[in-house]
Amino acid sequence: MKITITNEKMIDVLTGLQGVANKALPVKASYAVGKNMDRLEREFKHYDKERIKIVKEYCKKDAEGNDITDEAGNVSFEKENREKFNKAIEELKEIKVDIEIHTFDFEHIENCTDLTPADLRALDCMLTGQPE
Repeated sequence: MKITITNEKMIDVLTGLQGVANKALPVKASYAVGKNMDRLEREFKHYDKERIKIVKEYCKKDAEGNDITDEAGNVSFEKENREKFNKAIEELKEIKVDIEIHTFDFEHIENCTDLTPADLRALDCMLTGQPE
């Protein structure tokens, strides 16, 4: 099944699935989670390349043109560039992407007692036959 989601939602789902992937799941659910994580990670690479380009465009530079970072390695921004950076990142987050998702029926996980509400939210886009 193909879904269309924003980059922001894609990151949320991928982050959620990373937690779910470490849990004991039935084979069909585990397979779908792994397959979908691979697809989402590929899409995330495109997002991250663009994010890095935006950071490099707007961050402070030293006299040689190198990014200025703090002790933790975080880049800094001039106030006017911070606003442009934030706007560009928001635009990037709102871009919609089409992703082919491997689905499975809710019945495969309905007896998994260690799934949290956050786990179920991450799995939502790949579940069929969900209870009302």
